[in-house]
Amino acid sequence: MGIYDRDYYRNDNGYRPFDTRMQACVTLIAIYVVVFLLQMATLGNARLGQFGPITEYLTLDAGKVLNGEVWRLFTYSFLHDPRFIFPIVINILFLIWFGRQVEDLYGWKEFLSFYFTASLLGGLAFILVGGVTQNLNMYMMGPACSVTAVLFLFALHYPRRTVLLFFVLPCPVWFLVVFHVLNDALGFFGGRVHPSVFAAHLAAGGFAFLYHKYTLRVSNWLPSVSSKNRPKKRPKLQIFRDETTTNEPVPVVPSYSASSTASPEMASASASALDEHLEAKLDEVLDKVKNHGQESLTEEERAVLFRASEIYRKRRKLGGN
Repeated sequence: MGIYDRDYYRNDNGYRPFDTRMQACVTLIAIYVVVFLLQMATLGNARLGQFGPITEYLTLDAGKVLNGEVWRLFTYSFLHDPRFIFPIVINILFLIWFGRQVEDLYGWKEFLSFYFTASLLGGLAFILVGGVTQNLNMYMMGPACSVTAVLFLFALHYPRRTVLLFFVLPCPVWFLVVFHVLNDALGFFGGRVHPSVFAAHLAAGGFAFLYHKYTLRVSNWLPSVSSKNRPKKRPKLQIFRDETTTNEPVPVVPSYSASSTASPEMASASASALDEHLEAKLDEVLDKVKNHGQESLTEEERAVLFRASEIYRKRRKLGGN
């Protein structure tokens, strides 16, 4: 994940297919819709548990995963209950409201890596608790684990951002996260019939917390492309302004389910590595930190620091190789 993945850079020849804002979220939404339509087209008698071949082949079935069908640990997050349209609508809105801003911070590659890791960990927790409770005849579908992780990570970066609970009640986003945690904790420890589902949500949320606290980067764990296959020359780049950050409340229905900063020394140590426009913007933010402290920064200024730190991280990694 580096400077070329960021939304504030543009190719002189126009955008490449994965250079647009919300590219990962738009791709996920498109997959959701296509798979949901296929589920509806192949839906059998749902009252008898016949959801059709698409749903039955991709859903997370604990017993079948233990028998070798490991792809279900990932594919279940693309499914929704084909009998109802409300869950898919809510999950799409969550990606639009929260996912796009998380993707802006981390880039589309890291966002997808984070998204599917949360799905994997949630699926593993589902199977583990099912095994402990001797209830492996359960199944789970839907991106609730991944969406929960995205929501938690968003709240960790923007805890004071206002949302509309049930589309009516304004509240800080951290309250929404606390609501989710309490609901899942009560479901897991409260002796409900299916604690595995609540355990999956808690595992995904816990991963988001550790991801933010310890500055983890999932894409760093993946095999890197050999330097021989990298282009020798980057295309010429130009910069354009990002959209203005808004603090308007976002309507939220919770039923489905401060950022890292760079120190002033970082600017002097690696200023030459940054684009001059981003460097100038970074200098302004660092001057404000020096004169007024980090508490005076706006969310947009904190995002500038976070993005700059990501660029330096990538450049240090490349320099070390």
